[in-house]
Amino acid sequence: MLATIHITKPVQTCHEFYQAEKPTVSSLNRIHTVLTAAGYRIAPLQDWDAEDRAFPSEEVERMAKLEHELWCQTQRANGWRWGPQKDKTKRTHPDLLPTDI
Repeated sequence: MLATIHITKPVQTCHEFYQAEKPTVSSLNRIHTVLTAAGYRIAPLQDWDAEDRAFPSEEVERMAKLEHELWCQTQRANGWRWGPQKDKTKRTHPDLLPTDI
């Protein structure tokens, strides 16, 4: 059975990443993929008095790993590879590493 989470604020305010980078359709679609994989679904908020949902730390870790792997897949599919520094011309990025390192 899927749990339901309700989005109550713009995505850009949810994490500092979205303040530094402009979210792409791909990154926003990954949110749906990660939440679905964790057993959640996104639905419009119906009960404005409902309490905020807190994810257990184990779920946060699992979702973070999946998000990172999906991000790496997207970057590699667009020609990026690991490099010690982010370089848009060379298409290198230091974060293109597996999560189990």
